[in-house]
Parts: sequence; structure tokens; C-alpha cells
Amino acid sequence: MKNPPPASRPQSLTLRHGRSEQVSLEDGAVSLTQGGVRRRIPLTAVEEARVVDGRSLDIVLTAAPGQVATTYRFTSRNPAALDVFRNAVNAARPRRDGNTARVDGDSLVEVVARETGVRLRDDMPRVRLLIGGVLYLAGLVLMFVAGDGDAVLYWAFGGVTLAGVVAAFEIVKGLWLRIGLRGRGVTVMATYDLSGDARKAYRFTDTQGVEHRVPIGFDAKSNQYAEQMRVTYDPSRPERAATVLPMSIILAQTSGIVLLGIPALAFTLYVFLYLPVKVLFL
Repeated sequence: MKNPPPASRPQSLTLRHGRSEQVSLEDGAVSLTQGGVRRRIPLTAVEEARVVDGRSLDIVLTAAPGQVATTYRFTSRNPAALDVFRNAVNAARPRRDGNTARVDGDSLVEVVARETGVRLRDDMPRVRLLIGGVLYLAGLVLMFVAGDGDAVLYWAFGGVTLAGVVAAFEIVKGLWLRIGLRGRGVTVMATYDLSGDARKAYRFTDTQGVEHRVPIGFDAKSNQYAEQMRVTYDPSRPERAATVLPMSIILAQTSGIVLLGIPALAFTLYVFLYLPVKVLFL
């Protein structure tokens, strides 16, 4: 019978969130993958691991007296798994007391290059756009072959209204998020950041000292970006965040959705759902 592994050797554990975020407890370190970057956090740099609101795991690093400790946060929908991971990290990290000298744990963190899986995920919007373009052209050819001139015109104009519907959907998502953040959201100043990838984003630090990087939504995009912008986030789920927009813009967006978005949706559904059936079978 083989001898059991030493108690000081941490058990290998892995938690995943979505398609790109992952945290693992390996031999001597915590491996954290977020935003396309994988970090190796030595256990010697960890002050403690803690679970916040049953949703998030905070890896708090050591810090010199008077300095703010760097904290990395990982979100999961499995509270039991978070508790197991927290207990494993706390059991594996070095023992310290109040007299033990602390160093800046963030200086011990090793940043690893972007992973292939994240690059594939980042390419998915282009893949979806390519598939959609092929299907649109195939439908246009079908209308030509069927010899229905009106159907060809409807189909061509339907491409324009479809783009408008997609834009309206993104705006509705942003408005819905802002409604959900009213009354419970925390507003902070965020800094414009383009260091992670080609997607424009803002970086902010929550009230717990945890840093987050949030992509700018379609409804907040413009050609010129300010150095800073106010961002409202959900304190229980900081990844749910939205830039603060003036009320005039919100009213204009709402009016545009009612006056233009709904008619565009109706016409788009007619073109891409009913029209092919009419041309082929009716």
C-alpha cells in the first residue's frame, strides 16, 4: 500500500466560472485565469482566502504594514466548492502570527501569457458574424432564384433593420442592468484601460480593494474615451457593472427603442421568418 502524500502538500483543486475563468490550487501556488491572463500566486504571498456573500472567493495577498493588500476575486455559483477551496488554501499557506514580517505579495505573483482557449473565445464574435453573413447572402440568392422582386428588396432592407435590432438589444441590456443597479449599486471612478486586449474597457477598484476590468457596453461607446468615467457596480457581484450615463442619453435611448426598435424588430421578423416560408411554400 502506498504511503499517503504529506499533509503539507495541497490537494489539487480546480474551480471554473464561465468559459474562460478558472482558479486552481496546485503544488505551492494558486493559479488564477481571468480576462485572458493566467497568474501564478505563490502560497507564500497569500495572507488568507475568504468567501464573500457565498458567491466570491477572495485571495488576499500579504502587504507591508500601512499598505493596502492586493486582493484577487473569483466568482462562482457553487458556495460549497468555494468553501472547500478557501479551506484548502488557508490550510496550505504558511503559518504566520502578528510578529511575522510581511512583504508585498503582489511582487511575488507571476503573470503568464494569454491562453489559447481565451483567444478562441475572443474570436467567436467574428465567427458568428461570418456565419450570419453567409446565411444572409444565401437568402438573398434564394430570393433572386425565386424571381420575387419585392422579396429581394425586403431582404436587402432587412439586413439594415437587423443591424438596428442587434444594436437596440445591446442598449436594452445596458438599460436593464442599470435598472437592476439602482438603489443597491455602488458608484466609483474607473480608469480607461486598453492593456488586456483589443476590447475597450474600464478598470476600477471596489470597496473591498479588489480590482475589476469591465468592457464598455455598446450603449456607452463613442469615438473618444475620457480618461475616467463613473461606473456603478453590484457589490455582491462586481462583474455586473455599467458606466453611468446622463439622463438625457437614457431618455433618448428609451425613445429610440420605442419609436424605431420595435417597428424594426417587427419588420425583421417578417423578412427573416415569414418571407422565406412565403417564397418557398406559399
